[in-house]
Parts: sequence; C-alpha cells; structure tokens
Amino acid sequence: MSTHYETRLYRIGRWWAVDVPELALHTQCRTIDEAEDMARDAIGAALGIRPETVGLKLVVPEVAALLESVLAARRRRAVADAAEQKALADAARTLSDDLRVSPGDACRLLGVSQQEMSQLSQAARDSTDARPRLLGPPNNTGATRPRQPRPAPPPRPSWALADDTRAP
Repeated sequence: MSTHYETRLYRIGRWWAVDVPELALHTQCRTIDEAEDMARDAIGAALGIRPETVGLKLVVPEVAALLESVLAARRRRAVADAAEQKALADAARTLSDDLRVSPGDACRLLGVSQQEMSQLSQAARDSTDARPRLLGPPNNTGATRPRQPRPAPPPRPSWALADDTRAP
C-alpha cells in the first residue's frame, strides 16, 4: 500500500476541511500547517503506521489555478536566473581572460561584488564551455575573430634597467 496520499483542503469559514479521498478520511483544523499534521496522524492511525513515514501532496482546489500561475512564474524565473548566471560567467571570462580587464573594473562593468566575480570566474573556468576565447567585436561577416597573439614587448633600454640587472 502506498505511503503517499493526495490530501484536499477546503476552506469552511475559519476552518480547513481536510479530506484524504483515497482512504475516505476526513478531519478539520485551523491552519494549513495543522492540516498536514492532522492528515498524517489520521492516515497513520488508519493504516497502523508511523505518521512521519506518510508523504502528502496538499491540494487546495479553490486556489489551484492561482497557485499554478505562481509556480509557472517561479519556473520562468529559475530559467531566467540560469541564463543570467551563464551570461555573467561568460562575460566575466571574456573580460578577465580575453580583454585583460582588471577584476575591479570587471566587477563595476558587470554590477557584481568581488566575491561574486570570483565565483563567476571560477564557474567559467570549471564549465565545459566549448566556446572559443574571443577578442574584439564580430567582423563584417558576422563571425567573431579568434584571439590574436600579442607581439613581444620591445626590450627595455639599458637606462631603464635596475643597477643589479645590468650585465658587467
């Protein structure tokens, strides 16, 4: 026999009616928190099992459509949050690795704290992101240019070298 039951709650004045249709159980209480406890206790007593082993799915038919719209909005927000984190991680990697922007400036540009920037940089390094490391805007074909190697810096003049590094 299943230990997971759908429990339906109906508002009756200041009380909640609690029904477990699968077992034909009914009880009532004042709050939804009490409803969960009352349903578990009733199911446990009816089946002779410990109440804490009973799983419940609370359903309030009167507000199901309202709650479904809230759940749908939360799912959309979770998808948008994941997309934002990916975009931030990609931007952090591009700013720090490709464009050599200082961490402080990257934080300012992305609108994140230094701690968040560190986490984003770590996430970007740990990701399996296969995008090529790029430098610069797309060219006129719409494709991005691969990162160009930097030329070697010119040698420092002898007058710019510290005394202890001059050759004898």
